[in-house]
Amino acid sequence: MPADSTARLRAFARAPLSRRAIVATVLATLVLGAIAVEVVPGSVTWRIRWLRANHTPSADPAWDAPVDGAALRRAAAFVHRGDTYALWWPSSIPQYGHDLSAAGYLYLTPARPAADPRTATWILSYKAGRLVPPGVRAGEKHELAPGIFLVRTLRR
Repeated sequence: MPADSTARLRAFARAPLSRRAIVATVLATLVLGAIAVEVVPGSVTWRIRWLRANHTPSADPAWDAPVDGAALRRAAAFVHRGDTYALWWPSSIPQYGHDLSAAGYLYLTPARPAADPRTATWILSYKAGRLVPPGVRAGEKHELAPGIFLVRTLRR
């Protein structure tokens, strides 16, 4: 490459881009990225396509088991910072273990989940049949929805 063309190339590389050139570059990058997501197969692009195609009809996340998000939002009014909570659900629906744990983090934060229900300040009893787990003494009870209760525990 002749010295003259190298100097011109360096001068071009240092020249500031106009606003129009920057906008055109960003738009072209976005369009090419959107096309790549549609065309390129792979573990990342199918997840993006899945997110685009799956919407929930409400403000709640897409639960794997039917979860009453409105009841859990009502529970948040009683549970405060410094409290702990435990979740209690029927063992016949194991998916509740995943969905209710996620709901607890989503709606009951900044309270912390308790590893042992006997040490929790609150028990969220979700259609469990029995109000609280064995070994827990129930205090005040708030019915959030049919079969869904928030129960303050009594310490021994």
